[in-house]
Amino acid sequence: MDESLWTHIRLLHHHEKVSAREIARQLDVDRDTVRRALKSERCPRRECSRRGSILDPYVGALEGILEEYPKLSGVRILEKLRELGYPGQMTILRDKLGQLRPRKNKEAFVKRESLPGAEAQVDWGSCGHILVDGTVRPLSVFVMVLSYSRLMYVEFTVSQEMEDFLRGHVNGFRSFKERCPKIIVYDNLKSVVQWRHKRLMRFNGRFMEFAGTYLFKPQPCNVRRGNEKPRAETGVRYVKQNFLAGREFRDFTDLRTQAFHWLRDVANVRIHGTTRERPIDRFEQEERLLQHAPPDRYDTRIVRTIGVSHQARIKFQTNTYTVPPEFVGRALTLKASPDSVWIYDGDQEVATHNRSYGKHRDIENPEHTKAILATKPKARIDKDRDAFLGLGTLAHQFLKGFLDRGQGSPDFHIDKLLYLVEEHGATPVLGAMERAIEFGAFGADSVQNILQQRIDGRSQPPRRPLELPTRPDLEQYTTEAPNFEDYHPFGELEKK
Repeated sequence: MDESLWTHIRLLHHHEKVSAREIARQLDVDRDTVRRALKSERCPRRECSRRGSILDPYVGALEGILEEYPKLSGVRILEKLRELGYPGQMTILRDKLGQLRPRKNKEAFVKRESLPGAEAQVDWGSCGHILVDGTVRPLSVFVMVLSYSRLMYVEFTVSQEMEDFLRGHVNGFRSFKERCPKIIVYDNLKSVVQWRHKRLMRFNGRFMEFAGTYLFKPQPCNVRRGNEKPRAETGVRYVKQNFLAGREFRDFTDLRTQAFHWLRDVANVRIHGTTRERPIDRFEQEERLLQHAPPDRYDTRIVRTIGVSHQARIKFQTNTYTVPPEFVGRALTLKASPDSVWIYDGDQEVATHNRSYGKHRDIENPEHTKAILATKPKARIDKDRDAFLGLGTLAHQFLKGFLDRGQGSPDFHIDKLLYLVEEHGATPVLGAMERAIEFGAFGADSVQNILQQRIDGRSQPPRRPLELPTRPDLEQYTTEAPNFEDYHPFGELEKK
């Protein structure tokens, strides 16, 4: 109903005292329209028919994405819809997201800007769990953001120990071209603040040594006031919503590799929503105002003093690592990086291993084991037997058959069979062993013969039937059978 009709109806009724039926007849309108105009103190607005949107065919897909990833950013949702063929822009999508996602009232804060080179902000983010070396471990992300340029550094870890925290700083300064700010803002985490009561606090000793090395001032936020480091808070949320959400990773190594490329190709080259500039461009203005990091990098490895067991092993995070047997019973120094474990006797390195993130694993250096077996013949025999049984079910059947026949000690046969495995590989030896079990031949020589026959059969050319040439010209000749009476027995010849 338009304004003119509404006004005309009301004037006829209130001024001219015309009935609703007569008004409908005179104006040629529906009687319900007249009643609605008379009841309304304001002109009823016409309900405009809603035009179709280019987003309509993708609403179902959009709802599915939001159901699976409720906190996914609008940028990532736009990328996913474009993969499905959506041709529109962010404006229409943002309006639709406003309808589908309820908005919460948030506390207002004063906007604070930092001078170039003055400050960075650091925070940890918890990102669920990840499978590493067959063990599920908590996944964390270390985020450092330069407050002026918004240049970001990100590092994923499977713990939040002090060494992970310090290593994140060192690698962050390295990514900032070996430069660091004068102030770094933190939460009141234990790696920074050891004890606090209101404004009284005691800093972590090792962390203060680290800060003194790189000449920056740690600045903890007030208690439960994470808004005082909004750059880091936003950085953690950005990592979760733009990098982690909607992506798949083969393993922890693939996760770290993808994070490196995302940081270089997306996060630090995007147009930042607040500054409207790329962080990498603003960093060019900030770089010369940052202070230089020391040339010798701080040693961020885990350091532990650990005793050596009687089995020539040290224990670290539920796993054991071998050392040379001459160090049994002594206290050694362990240093661990994310990838390696070193063991020292004073300043002398006595062993190094790849670090395992599994649980209850035994990481063994064969040279260390050989040194032990050289002094322990019985131990070598037990070790060989374990290695033989480790070949699988056939090895267990073969050993049982040998013992059931009561053929003596199996150690000689086990040693010989392990030599065959080393020489030819486990698969052909197990195949020969299976054949020997079928014949009931439980001995190393039998297995070796079967194996050799198979090897010889593969190396020889296939056999062909013997073909003899025919000689028709010789068919005319005949021979007579010899008379054996002309031959004397051997004994009579000997007498003569």
